[in-house]
Amino acid sequence: MELRFGMFRTIGAMLMLILPKKDHPKRWQSIILVATVGALLLLEVGVNFGSNLWNRYFFDALEKRAAQEVQWLALVFIGLIVVAGVTSMAAIWARLRLQILWRELVTRRVTSRWISNNAFYRMTVMTGTAEYPEQRIAEDVRLGVEPIVDLTSGLTTSLLNLIMFSGVLWVAGGSADFMGVTIPGAMFLAAVIYAFLVSSAMVLVGGKLARRISSRSQAEASYRYALTRVRENAESIALLHAGDAEKRILSAEFDGVIDRWLAYARTWSAMTFVISANGLAHSIVPVLLMSPKYLSGDVTLGAVTQVAAAFGTVQAAAGWFTSNFAALSQWYASATRVMQLVDSIALADDQGSMHSRIQMQDSSDDKLRLEWVAVDLHSGQRLIAEANVEISPGDATLVEGASGTGKSTLLRAMAGIWPWGSGAVQIPPDAKVMFLPQRPYLPHGRLAAALAYPSTPDTFTTEEFAEVLVSTGLQELVPLLEEGVSEAWDRKLSGGEQQRISFARVLLHKPDIAFLDEATSALDEPGQVRLMELFLTRLYGTTVVSVAHRPSLARYHAKRLYLRQDDTEVTIAERNASHDTTWHGMRAALRQLRNTPA
Repeated sequence: MELRFGMFRTIGAMLMLILPKKDHPKRWQSIILVATVGALLLLEVGVNFGSNLWNRYFFDALEKRAAQEVQWLALVFIGLIVVAGVTSMAAIWARLRLQILWRELVTRRVTSRWISNNAFYRMTVMTGTAEYPEQRIAEDVRLGVEPIVDLTSGLTTSLLNLIMFSGVLWVAGGSADFMGVTIPGAMFLAAVIYAFLVSSAMVLVGGKLARRISSRSQAEASYRYALTRVRENAESIALLHAGDAEKRILSAEFDGVIDRWLAYARTWSAMTFVISANGLAHSIVPVLLMSPKYLSGDVTLGAVTQVAAAFGTVQAAAGWFTSNFAALSQWYASATRVMQLVDSIALADDQGSMHSRIQMQDSSDDKLRLEWVAVDLHSGQRLIAEANVEISPGDATLVEGASGTGKSTLLRAMAGIWPWGSGAVQIPPDAKVMFLPQRPYLPHGRLAAALAYPSTPDTFTTEEFAEVLVSTGLQELVPLLEEGVSEAWDRKLSGGEQQRISFARVLLHKPDIAFLDEATSALDEPGQVRLMELFLTRLYGTTVVSVAHRPSLARYHAKRLYLRQDDTEVTIAERNASHDTTWHGMRAALRQLRNTPA
């Protein structure tokens, strides 16, 4: 999905992200900071105007050799320095504070949209969405927000300077005769024409800079992702002796980075020619234009310096676009990437466009139901045909079928994170649901945090953590609870240990419904038996829906949902388990015993 943004659309969209809503707690802080920045800009322009007048008076006094006037103006100059320094310091502080505030507002808003309603997950499934969202949030939001304050302040200052110093240039520069024609405000017109020529040259040589920057950022993000994949899959790569293959992949990715940097360097080098030429010429051109009048005695040296300074100010103001072209290009590229991310989040979050969606509803009783549920791919292609399924509380149901029939996808639809399809999944109101994937997510930090996730560690006691570790065969980790060490547990623990951590979480949270997607695949048979029988001894009231390939797991389930591939679609056949049901009878007896009044 290639999204194109115009400059004005990008500006408007970024402002919508930046501006706090009426009830936002930092709305007035933002308004006060904007007003402060505006007031300081006016003061800075006033200081510049005072400095321009001082130049004229000082050089006129030097030309007249008026010693006392020179000394008095020197004292005035000290005052100008103090005022200018204090104003600049206050302006920088206000701008930086506003940048920090706006970055905070946009980052929190975009991150919230990305995380809310599982948009972050759907974007990994959907094709054509913005790539590398983490890089866009961490880097492009900063580069897309911070320059707005500086660029807006610079543009406002330039406009004020243009208005104020155009008058100075018009009056002090006077008129000029050209081929017998008197041209009023000749120096002002010269400054505008000069700025137009420089700006045109900058656009001509640097028009592709924004695309070059965006392409460079994309290549850098892709290269970083390739490096991260090597680190995260280091063991698999080493076991396959695939170092040379990874070197080829990384080399190809880095070649793309170099190509994009070279394209950027060519464009930037051409722009540098214009910038350097302008840097040398803009201070000399006004003096050359005023020199005939000075040599003829029509103007004083002070007037020449005043006109030269005013010419530079007007030219800089009129040529603001030129001097900020690189910064504008960088901002536009980053802001566009942020808006692409926002659009992708909106697309992933949209529940009503293009295709119907599976609805999540409260059931009228304590049963888990599928009401005419059909599962689609995100493209709209049907994966699993409509089916009606009813699972009683405390029942264990096994989802079976050949690879590729959509078992895991059905499980995700029942858990509420796969929206594409039709029908309704009905779950008992206020039911606590947990999902145990094949590869559990273990946040970095203390062991207690990994066990309690997604709750906070203070939700449970140290004794409760220790007890579930022992129950799941992880007693050797108990001492680490007291040490409070922070670790990358997804790298420190084996696959089997990580799956045991996942079951320990279930023991802590005691969910009403547990979805297991190959949740014991990394365990040996005794380990699998130990964990699955926790549902008999400790979690007999939990409804279990499993996807598994091991035949031995069938004994822990009283019902099967068999996914069968027909000629055109996958259908669900509901069957009772054909094995011994003693285990399930024990679960039912325990549930009945628990629910019987004393």
